Amino acid sequence: FLAGKFIEETEAQTILAIIAKVMLIFIIILSIPGIIAGIGLLKRKEWARILTLVISVINLINVPVGTAVGVYSIWTLVQPEVISEFKQTAI
Repeated sequence: FLAGKFIEETEAQTILAIIAKVMLIFIIILSIPGIIAGIGLLKRKEWARILTLVISVINLINVPVGTAVGVYSIWTLVQPEVISEFKQTAI
């Protein structure tokens, strides 16, 4: 939002402000599934484990941090102890 304030042209300020707002909305929309999955994981819900696995697979394409986080998340969530923990709370 501040980038437009350093430019003297009002048209450029307006365009940069619009772009920043669109990007902010886009990032918020992309974050919603992860937030929902995190809340579900805290409550030990099986659907949240599955959603997190899906999100982790998608994150694998974000090299290098997304790949590391995705691999670790997948590895953690497919462990037998973790699966049994989520199955117990589903009953």
